[in-house]
Amino acid sequence: MRITHRIARFFAPNFIQRQLYPPPKVNFQIRSYEEKDRENVMRIYKENAPDRFPKGHLPSFEEYLDKDPLSFFVAQTPDNEIIACGGVTDIGLKFHILCYGMVDPAFQNCRVGSTMVLARMAFATRYSGDHTSIIYSVPRSIGFFERFGYKEVNKWTDEEGHSYPIAANRYSREIFDPIKRILDKRGHLITPDLPIVMKYEVYDMLTKSDSSKVNPPEKV
Repeated sequence: MRITHRIARFFAPNFIQRQLYPPPKVNFQIRSYEEKDRENVMRIYKENAPDRFPKGHLPSFEEYLDKDPLSFFVAQTPDNEIIACGGVTDIGLKFHILCYGMVDPAFQNCRVGSTMVLARMAFATRYSGDHTSIIYSVPRSIGFFERFGYKEVNKWTDEEGHSYPIAANRYSREIFDPIKRILDKRGHLITPDLPIVMKYEVYDMLTKSDSSKVNPPEKV
């Protein structure tokens, strides 16, 4: 890590801004998912599935691609190689879920995943005031998200009865102003004019069910 990046990371005022440094080691742009990306995205899913996604979850991911790819994004290199993907779903004006964030194993540990998280959070953070971000994680990934300030708040269970962590992150929109400027400068800002999938029924499930109720941690 360059000394300038070390200094910027050290003086970053919160968990989220700290993840801007160091920048990615790979040159790529983030764009909306297209049908032509399906084969590459499915390859990335299958390479990440062992010990991460529940067994038998692949059909659910395929259904997601078929029905809800509106705010699903891919990272593409100058050589047109798809190296990562990730989606975001609004479940309220200031409440969103990050989903299916995956990086090609050949490009992991290159800061691609961190950039995809920041870019999707920035894309979903559109209104002033406090926002809450939710992830349905797995033990293998929860440590990664904790670096952004996510904290485990509940559990979710797959069809086989295995339990996985739900984590939440509460923050104000204002901390994303400098993040958006840096992402834009690096070419990683997702165009805010793009539409975002909204599912209020998921919000109802989270807030009305005692077993699923999410109490976000203190805001950043």
